[in-house]
Amino acid sequence: GFVSAVLIMVNMGWYLIRTVRGDIRPHVFTNLVNGLVTLIVFAGMLSLESGPAAWRTGLMGVLCMLVAVATARQGFGYVSRTDIIMLVAALMAIPIWKMSESPDYAIAWILFIEAAAVIPSFRKAYKLPYEDSPLTWSVSGISQLLALVALENPTWSVVMYFVIWVFMSFGCAGIMMWRRQALAGWRLWRVWEMVA
Repeated sequence: GFVSAVLIMVNMGWYLIRTVRGDIRPHVFTNLVNGLVTLIVFAGMLSLESGPAAWRTGLMGVLCMLVAVATARQGFGYVSRTDIIMLVAALMAIPIWKMSESPDYAIAWILFIEAAAVIPSFRKAYKLPYEDSPLTWSVSGISQLLALVALENPTWSVVMYFVIWVFMSFGCAGIMMWRRQALAGWRLWRVWEMVA
């Protein structure tokens, strides 16, 4: 849990710095929706007594929101009607939780919303593979795996939350690396360019 939190803090801190400097341009709505729903998952994990993984998730939510704010300063390119629908759908997790009186149902809803909210990042990773960082996405996937191992009271929804994020993180990184290779041609000395 602690290692995962430190890893995500360093990873997302560096991601935030690179975003503020304009080195990368993450998708603003992906970070906004993911930050919002991650904070909702954090609240659910706290109520389910998930242990250190919950605190790491809360930290991730706050850092995603900060990246969204930093990205918004660069403009709202690539924001579609679907992105706005995902934001509204994410906000629906709170009433679902209150009506069902179970954080598991809210987390299950959020799994669907987060998976859909990452689609714009996948689309952007394909079209503009140099505007985001596959290294950051990969480290995020590793952090998700470590958080999964650190769960104290695993429930099906919390376990699935981390498993899905592992696949989404490595998937987005893989698309960027594949597209960078396809656009630049494979050269051994350009490996760092592919992952940075």
